[in-house]
Amino acid sequence: MEWTVTWEGDPEDVCLTTSGIAQLSDLDALWREAVSDPRWHEDMKVLLDYQGSDWTHLTVSEIQQRAARIKEMAAEIGPQLIAHVARDSASYHVARLVGLSLDWQVPFQTRLFTSLDAAREWLQLPTASLPHVVPRPEE
Repeated sequence: MEWTVTWEGDPEDVCLTTSGIAQLSDLDALWREAVSDPRWHEDMKVLLDYQGSDWTHLTVSEIQQRAARIKEMAAEIGPQLIAHVARDSASYHVARLVGLSLDWQVPFQTRLFTSLDAAREWLQLPTASLPHVVPRPEE
């Protein structure tokens, strides 16, 4: 899998773009690259353009591993607004399975989409539709 991290889009502050067959190690490397950049900060609008990558081959175990890794990185990711654009219906459903494991477990909000336009619209007005993943409640 290949990826790029692009800063200062509109309306997103950063866009993570992937292509090829999704691999857990590559997704981890992509996220490590993004969160370690000095431009990464709290309250960002993050666009995940995963339209170029296929997630449908991931097994249940790999989906659980992906969710666990995101939880491990949750503090580094921080309280962001994240719009995730999936390649197709099957990849969307895989991402929803990951999201179900993250709901109320992480500090960020995420909503899944099948188009960049819809994702960017939500980033501009996130209250227009509820996120699929909401932050853990304050204790």
